Amino acid sequence: MPPVLLQVVALVLRYRPSVTCSPVLGALISQFLGPSTNLSLREAASFGSTRLLDWVWDASCTSEASRTPGWSLHNYLRSEPYYHHYQFQEALQVVAKRGELEMLQWLFGHFQGLEVPSEAVTKAAENGHLPVLKYLLEHDQGRGVRHELKEVKVGSDGFADSVPVMPPDWRGPGNVVRWGGHAIRNAVLREHHDIARWLLDNTPHQLDERERNGILEAAVKGGNFELARSLLPLDRGVGEYVSRWMKIAVVEQLMETTDVLKKDQEFAAMMLWNAALEGNLDLVQRIAKLHERKKKKNDEWLERWEWGIGDACKRGDLPMVKWMIEHPTGRGICADIQNGRRHSEYFDDAAAGGHIEVLEYLFTQGFTDLKAHALFNAEREGHLDTVKWLRDRFSSYKEFNSTDYVVEEAAKNGHFEILKFFHDLVPSQHVTGEKKSKRQRTEQTTDWWKRSTEAMNEAASNGHLEVVKWFQATRSVSCSTKAMDGAAGNGHLDMVKWLHENTTAGCTVRAMDVAARNGHLDMVKWLHENTTAGCTTNAMDTAAAKDHLEMCKWLHANRSEGCTVQAVEYSIGHLRLGSWLRSHYPEIQSSDNRLWLYPRNLFDALLFLEANYPKVFTPEFARGTRSDLSYEYSNGSDALVEAWLNEKYPGQPTQEKKFRLWTAL
Repeated sequence: MPPVLLQVVALVLRYRPSVTCSPVLGALISQFLGPSTNLSLREAASFGSTRLLDWVWDASCTSEASRTPGWSLHNYLRSEPYYHHYQFQEALQVVAKRGELEMLQWLFGHFQGLEVPSEAVTKAAENGHLPVLKYLLEHDQGRGVRHELKEVKVGSDGFADSVPVMPPDWRGPGNVVRWGGHAIRNAVLREHHDIARWLLDNTPHQLDERERNGILEAAVKGGNFELARSLLPLDRGVGEYVSRWMKIAVVEQLMETTDVLKKDQEFAAMMLWNAALEGNLDLVQRIAKLHERKKKKNDEWLERWEWGIGDACKRGDLPMVKWMIEHPTGRGICADIQNGRRHSEYFDDAAAGGHIEVLEYLFTQGFTDLKAHALFNAEREGHLDTVKWLRDRFSSYKEFNSTDYVVEEAAKNGHFEILKFFHDLVPSQHVTGEKKSKRQRTEQTTDWWKRSTEAMNEAASNGHLEVVKWFQATRSVSCSTKAMDGAAGNGHLDMVKWLHENTTAGCTVRAMDVAARNGHLDMVKWLHENTTAGCTTNAMDTAAAKDHLEMCKWLHANRSEGCTVQAVEYSIGHLRLGSWLRSHYPEIQSSDNRLWLYPRNLFDALLFLEANYPKVFTPEFARGTRSDLSYEYSNGSDALVEAWLNEKYPGQPTQEKKFRLWTAL
């Protein structure tokens, strides 16, 4: 493998002849400055630079014998056939999604005799990149040969690919492309109808019935009736391919061209809700009229009507709310709500949006807020006028504990004016006789402040410094350790400093642990220098899980807690961090008998484990991992990972999979 020399290094050395005595000096400096040895071709492709791809390619060994000592992904790109193909497929999906034709040309120029996955075609199609699709078709070496269908499953989505049947010894030149109906369907779903039409007219894939139905449903849903009719079987109509989620403009077309909304009450109910959701009262009325003579309405019709009222309340759409409630169907629903046969959040939803006009109308219809849910929603969203309106209408609540969290939520969200409003409702201690209800109201006002400490903690955790200062000065409230713990975890350094100087609560190990997990290095340094609580192994374990390499380095250099095996296990897939852990904590190794987590860069992670943890990556481990991959975790290019494991570690696992109970991060 020839040494790689960065142009900037060559330029500097040209003007420093005194340091050019060694022929390898430039290459060594370039290696130090250049891309990480943990950078895969797929990751490099995401930067959109062919020069970076050149670097990774030129730095990669061409044979197993020429691999460099130590760990490097560059040892495998051109010397491990399965990984070579895997990175080609993964990088293709990146550039196809981004529509980068120059990058695509680079990949086709450096890889030969391989298969372009249909996932790459799909990503280009659903993102509207016709030039990429045309390039793939033009350079598809399998276009003129016989194709056979193969079932493919990516996640929960199953589909069929048209795969060219090439000679067994074919190794190029060029590459072949797998085409499929999945790309056509996704193009239609994303409304790239021209691309869907182009794929149908130009690619060798023949649709099966399942694919045709999926494309038809997508076309009807998007209102492309022309495309839908071109695919319709002779004995079927467009109305037979309607779906539950359709644009209002499409529903309008259906009403004009089919009778499906009149025939199918369940479908009509869903479309009525869609129309209510978008505020189209005219369409709601027209759909309702289609079924007004039907005395018995099915449960779905009533449920969607109820949903429509709720969504109108959320938007503050008073005309829609009034019409739907005053319609006989709405009257029946409201009667059920009042009698306890149905549950409604209309009042709560209107309050969350600050829609006082809707609240006033609902109030006249008998809706109330006896449990303070509407009040809670209004103050959570910062609607002071709505909070005042609710306080004027409801002098007491059925359950005092229903109001416990009102002030806490206002403090959590930093709604200073709402807090001051509640503070100004000064209770009277001498209310008697006919003013008993007023006393109940003022007693409850006091009750709202029962969780003042929790409220101050929440304000601190969310960085609302002025609110915290106000609580201390006005309400004579003290916070707990949760205040500084929460503020530290969320990176609010000014808040932590103020709490440290003005309160005595202090913090716990959770402050530094969570700050480390969330990557707040300045916070961790400050806590280390100014507090005595310290941290636990969770600090580095969770920092490793979140790929905070600099945090792990600092903790290792300045703290003594270290980490546990969870750092190694959680960091799987973070190769730079994994390499660092292997170097500094070589004694920590997993005892699992198969891969414990499946990261996005699965093949990279397995190569890393094989090279760096031979006591972990045993034949039993490899066989168990392949078994799990086959039955549980397979995804697209992972078929190449399975093939690699099967070739190197044939046979079946002999041990049962160990049960893991993962700690929530």
